[in-house]
Amino acid sequence: MKNFIVTGLIGLFACCVFGQEKACISANEIILGRNYISDADIKAKKYVFPESIYRWYVDDSAKTMALQLRGTKEYGTDSIGKVSLLNGTGDILLFDLQSGKVRWKKPVDYSGPEIYHYDRMILKSDDYLTSCVNFENGEELWNSYKTISYVNSAKGIGVGNRRSSSGSFTNAVDGVNLKNGESIWRRKINRDYNLNEILPLNDSVVLVSANGLHAMNLRTGKGWDYNAHTGKKDHTNTVLTNVFNIILGIILGQSEFEFATGHDLITDLVSNTLVDSTGIYMADRNSIVRIDKTGKVLWKSHIPVGMVSHSSLFFKDSLVCMVNEGTASINYETVKYGKAFIAAYLKNNGKKVFLTKAGYKKEQILSYQIQQDTLFLLSMNRVLKYSLADGSELYEQTFKTDSVGELIQFGNVDMFFNSDSATISPILSGSNSVVVHTGKNQFLVLDNLLNIKYIIPDNEVYYCSLKSKGNRFINIGNTTLVIDKNNNPVAELDISGNTLLLGNKLFEVQGKNFVEIDLNQLVGY
Repeated sequence: MKNFIVTGLIGLFACCVFGQEKACISANEIILGRNYISDADIKAKKYVFPESIYRWYVDDSAKTMALQLRGTKEYGTDSIGKVSLLNGTGDILLFDLQSGKVRWKKPVDYSGPEIYHYDRMILKSDDYLTSCVNFENGEELWNSYKTISYVNSAKGIGVGNRRSSSGSFTNAVDGVNLKNGESIWRRKINRDYNLNEILPLNDSVVLVSANGLHAMNLRTGKGWDYNAHTGKKDHTNTVLTNVFNIILGIILGQSEFEFATGHDLITDLVSNTLVDSTGIYMADRNSIVRIDKTGKVLWKSHIPVGMVSHSSLFFKDSLVCMVNEGTASINYETVKYGKAFIAAYLKNNGKKVFLTKAGYKKEQILSYQIQQDTLFLLSMNRVLKYSLADGSELYEQTFKTDSVGELIQFGNVDMFFNSDSATISPILSGSNSVVVHTGKNQFLVLDNLLNIKYIIPDNEVYYCSLKSKGNRFINIGNTTLVIDKNNNPVAELDISGNTLLLGNKLFEVQGKNFVEIDLNQLVGY
């Protein structure tokens, strides 16, 4: 269903003046869909803004919306073709959804700081400076020469660090009072091999992953440290260069030699951090470890030297499992490194259940997917299937990339298609085992033996954008179907998947348009 007829225009028109500028927003009630059960129209409020909506944030009360507007400009001529590129400037504004008026509007330079929204807080941040904008009036509250990487808006505290005059980050982490931008504590840590992530341990403590793990109380910065080997400094190329220079100098009869200095910096020899009631888990280039929430090491299981690269951990029942991808960063460039493998360890004592090499030498794992007791791995041209019970390889299949395209990633379980003219079906069902997206804009649907059953073009696939009260909202392009638990369509909406659900209100952005839909118009709401 396309192009519902617009009826019942309310004729609202909000025009807000800021100095010599006008920000004109039209607001209308439109018919945006059809309820198949009641055979009634579904209506929505539609707001049209002067420029395309680049980013947006609706507060939890659904009363206000912060918007970043960014227009486009056409370049080229009719004879050689035209291309539309985003403008370098635009506006940020706060829109009142109840009154339909703009509360404030400020210009934005998109070549400058990134803009982040945290509850009723707006931060502008680049590599050196963070600014806080008053949510109520758009005025700048404070500047701080720090890059804030984590925000706890409930406590009004951020965690970040600053750069030195040379441009590199300092070995210190600051707790920042988000009311004034001042540091309330500073904690020195070693981050020679990068700060990988910051995640909450509980309401009052965060974990900072940098050369290990560091627990930091948000109020005081105090806590424990666990040091790990998440990178290395490799002098191999320097040594080889110097040996070559010496040999060349001897051959040429030189008495003086030029020596190279420095090293290659290898980073990302680390996993994600997993936290559950049993403890904290992470892997570095030497081992996988379980730590309790006081920082005590409960067990450590060593991994053979030279194997580990960047890795991903996940839980499977009583196991903590590891997918080692075979990649690392050398001087901040992703390269092949280590060996691709999968492994599993008992959560309670760290005993190795299996460690299985995966793929060919120097093959990189691009993606993985877990389905019950089975693990699928994806490389550029192969899909591999393993048992999570013992790590054994079940099947593997190589694909001709010139025919189907390079393999990119696995599809997920919330993908649907028209299995016939009248039926919407999940792609992963029946004997379908796994779905793979390729560089030729299509999905390969594979059976249990990893053979291709059929191929579905991108533009024929529905993606689930949200779930609510037993219904799924699945979209293809700018059409969304609402289907029930039996995959029967119950409604259709002319919206994309760029949506947000707050209570019974559904919000969607598309180009210059913002719509608000009351889901009470659907059955079951």
